[in-house]
Amino acid sequence: MSPLNHDRPVKPFSFSPERRGGWGVRSIWLSAVGLIAIVLLCGCGGRDTIAGPTPQATAQAFVDAMKAGEYDTVAAGFDYETYARANNEDWDSIPSGQQTQIFHKLQEEKAQELQALAGMFAGEASVGQVQEQGTSASAIINAGANALTLRMTQAEGEWRVSSVIEQAG
Repeated sequence: MSPLNHDRPVKPFSFSPERRGGWGVRSIWLSAVGLIAIVLLCGCGGRDTIAGPTPQATAQAFVDAMKAGEYDTVAAGFDYETYARANNEDWDSIPSGQQTQIFHKLQEEKAQELQALAGMFAGEASVGQVQEQGTSASAIINAGANALTLRMTQAEGEWRVSSVIEQAG
């Protein structure tokens, strides 16, 4: 004997909004809209990098994050890909998962290096002269009695820090 009951008519599955107790098209649509709204709201929590749309914005975000002691945020705004390509001729043959691990390690090390500059940002700090030339830029950061040069490169619409150079006083 078959487990199927052939005596009872089979109703076709319907996506009709009137269908009670099931997933109608309207229910699916409303669920999708709700999920998208949740994702968008959660994504609006703020940036986790200083990389900005202009060199001035990136330099100001650098100063603000350093003053706040957000070294991971500052480190996330560095251009690790250019650094990695310059220091490893086989960069493109490295699997993307391993590249990501390398980026994370470089970012952790950079955050520790930046923490060593914390004392400079204990008082007044401001962005001085910003110069942009093509996809390269530099900004003078005045931090107390010290000055730093922030070198930046543009990639994919963002200005990322390529180096921080402490000026001799």
